[in-house]
Amino acid sequence: MASYSEDQLAEFQEAFQLFDSRGDGKIHVSQIGDALRALGQNPTESDVKKFTHQHKPDERISFEVFLPIYQAISKARTSDTADDFIEGLRHFDKDGNGIISSAELRHLLTTLGEKLSDEEVETLLAGHEDSQGNINYEDFVRQLSVSSHIVSENELLKVVKRNESLRLAFTLHLTETTSVEWETLIWRGTLYICVPSCLLPEGSKEGFVSLLEYAEETLQCNNIVVCLRKDRSDRAMLVRTFMFLGFNVLPPNHPLIPPNCDSGNLYMLYTVE
Repeated sequence: MASYSEDQLAEFQEAFQLFDSRGDGKIHVSQIGDALRALGQNPTESDVKKFTHQHKPDERISFEVFLPIYQAISKARTSDTADDFIEGLRHFDKDGNGIISSAELRHLLTTLGEKLSDEEVETLLAGHEDSQGNINYEDFVRQLSVSSHIVSENELLKVVKRNESLRLAFTLHLTETTSVEWETLIWRGTLYICVPSCLLPEGSKEGFVSLLEYAEETLQCNNIVVCLRKDRSDRAMLVRTFMFLGFNVLPPNHPLIPPNCDSGNLYMLYTVE
């Protein structure tokens, strides 16, 4: 077992307790993934299942059981880099010209690995398909996420200026050991933000304001749209918070609301002046 300081353990336990709805010091196994993400980890569902397979889905576990899982996840290293993904797609590039059909890529993204929904795939592919229905898969992969080793800031700004779509993941650090992952999509000058399922109360607002400033000053976005899923128990509180920050609720038929989205979701708009 790794040696953690008292302060680290206190922060781990504080995040763990956010999911303890009964107040008995335990959380459901189904909540482990969210608890790990609240602590700055970014495991896939496969990762979570790998380290929790010995527990029943409806089982509740204590912090003492959760901590070794956190340690194992934090040490696990993934090899699924952009280059690996590109190399895998080359097997489907029969002509060796750097492109594959969008239909084939849709099939791969919805049936292999961490399967995506049809709606998620359509969002990812927006702006990448040429007039013949093909996609340059290397450009597509390298524009999926932004980090220092995949996409530089200059490359990012070029994508934004071309009005292409780009999926971004921002990690907002709240303390030295805790952070929140914000999944976003930038498309045609608008930054779409999916609000994380769990927000740590301390530091979240400051981190989000920093994200707004980055979208406005660096990405030069015209609009910022946040999505609040219909099943959120804290949606009313979040609406008040975003309104305080200058957001307004969008009507259901507003053109900035993504097509084919869940009609129960709530969207709020911040217009950059």
